[in-house]
Amino acid sequence: MPVKKIFRRMLAMCPAAWRITLASLRIGCLLLAAALLLLAAWRADPVGSRILYIRAHALNESCQALLLVSMLAAAIVEDQHTAR
Repeated sequence: MPVKKIFRRMLAMCPAAWRITLASLRIGCLLLAAALLLLAAWRADPVGSRILYIRAHALNESCQALLLVSMLAAAIVEDQHTAR
């Protein structure tokens, strides 16, 4: 199964790539939690609702961009580590 191969390869990453992955997941979870809080405040505040919604949407998109860039960085670090 390809999923098993992916998980085996992911768990065999070098420590630097693993730290990048875990740090990006932690930051991504914080960004998503902040976006969720803003969306909860958006429902409660009818006056500034447009600004809160735009900020929550931006946090959601920045989380996706962060994960994409960090996975590329982890892959580059892993490639450099295996080339040695």
